[in-house]
Amino acid sequence: MEKNKLTAPVEKLGLEVKAYGEAKLNTLKLQTAKGLSQGIASVTSYLLLFILGSAFVLVLSMGLILFLGEKLGSYATAAFYVAGALLLILIILMLVRKYLFRNSFIPGFVDMFGTEDTEGTEPIKNWKELDIAIMKSQVQEYKQEARIAKQVARVKMSFSPELLIPTILKRIIGKRK
Repeated sequence: MEKNKLTAPVEKLGLEVKAYGEAKLNTLKLQTAKGLSQGIASVTSYLLLFILGSAFVLVLSMGLILFLGEKLGSYATAAFYVAGALLLILIILMLVRKYLFRNSFIPGFVDMFGTEDTEGTEPIKNWKELDIAIMKSQVQEYKQEARIAKQVARVKMSFSPELLIPTILKRIIGKRK
């Protein structure tokens, strides 16, 4: 019984450190999912925009230039109109690329890293929800840090000489009887 009183603070500290490690790992997983989503979405969006833009320019512009050139009587004017229309389309795609690409990768990466949702809410689907989940995870992490600090103080207190000496003396006296 005395042994349990003596080691209980250390055992509780071990549990707090384990919980802190789990909270820290969960935050790291979410931040990694966010970073990978952002990086891959950025590369993918630029690559896709480049490929689509190139194919669009090569195939459609030639057909439109030929068609409009005959109708307008000038292939140069037709080429100018087609280039302007394609430029407008590319600008629109560049403006909406975050919404089209970035949010589509988040659920996959969150699932891949297997982050735990302790509150049992819906799965993370977009950038805003991921930021909220990261903040919640960081709050949990900070709470665990505070619990560990309190538990370390209790362990220090329980191993102070004024508390430790009477416990040792009771054991020595108890063994002699």
